[in-house]
Amino acid sequence: MSIWPGFFGSVADAYDTGYAVPTPLGARSIARLPTDPLFYSDVELTNIVVGSRYWIALATDPDTVLASGTAASTTVTESGIPVYTNPQLLLVRVRKSSASTKYFPLTVYGYQDRDGASIYISQVADGIATT
Repeated sequence: MSIWPGFFGSVADAYDTGYAVPTPLGARSIARLPTDPLFYSDVELTNIVVGSRYWIALATDPDTVLASGTAASTTVTESGIPVYTNPQLLLVRVRKSSASTKYFPLTVYGYQDRDGASIYISQVADGIATT
């Protein structure tokens, strides 16, 4: 938050939202926009198969992708995921189809709150698609 003095009191940057600024003529408040997150927290995916691709999005708006990547270990932690509602329902999609042991696509849901989210991933090997 940066504030600089002006003729009628203090003026805040346009990108700073969610607080009130005291001025000699009263207070100026800057409200939170609907697009501003309430806070940020971590999302942990446990038991994911190494090499799997994952995609984390809002369940209410699957086009809003919050994080994606490839699992380098069996536990993946994505830090600083924005939370717009508390609790926030997340949609997680996981797929591993690039190595000798392929897995069925998986879609799971989990809730994220101020403490974060820990979502258990239970992938099933695809015995038919072996090559």
